[in-house]
This record gives sequence, structure tokens and C-alpha cells, in this order.
Amino acid sequence: MNGEQTVTETARAMPGRNGRQVAGLILAECERAGLGAGARLPTERQLAADLGVTRSGIRHALATLEAEGLISREVGRGTFLRGTPPARHKHEADGPAVPADTDFAPADVMTIRRLLEP
Repeated sequence: MNGEQTVTETARAMPGRNGRQVAGLILAECERAGLGAGARLPTERQLAADLGVTRSGIRHALATLEAEGLISREVGRGTFLRGTPPARHKHEADGPAVPADTDFAPADVMTIRRLLEP
């Protein structure tokens, strides 16, 4: 090799990665592979093996990417890259971005309800 470190080597060198870091690695691998909007991502098992992360870590990262509108997951079909991310109200430098459509999953609503209701 010519001294360049691949994304996979970088992933294995980063112990204790969080979901956001793994999500970034997944996107970097997709970009490196030349995948565009509508392309199918590898399986969770394959991503886990390629990135040296547990499958639960991959699932968490995919959930993060799905919440950001960067991928869509279809039961029985696979996980697909989407086009551009949804519009944001704020810039990333201003703090956490809020999706323009503020569409929440039922599980998110139930979590908030459990926190607020006695």
C-alpha cells in the first residue's frame, strides 16, 4: 500500500464508536463505492463485517441515517440511499438541526408520552 488508510482500517482503529460515527463511516463507504440515490446498501451483516462493528451498532447507525432522511429501510427489500437530505430549519453550526417536516415515528411519540405523563 502507499500509506493511505482505508475507511475500514480507520473504523477498526476507532474503539467505542457511537451511532453517529458509524453512520458517517457507512456514508463514507457508500461514497467510496460510488453508490448514488436509490442504490441498495449492503446487508447489516456485511456492513458489520466490513466496518468491524456489531450488528446492533450498525442498526443504531442506520436508524440515525433513517431519521435524518438519508436512507430508507424497506422490510424484505433492503436499505436504500435516498437523494438529498431534507431541508433544515437551522444550520448545523447553530446547534442540532430540526427537519423541516418534523415527522416523528410513533415510537418517538410514545417515548415522550412516557416521560411526560404520570
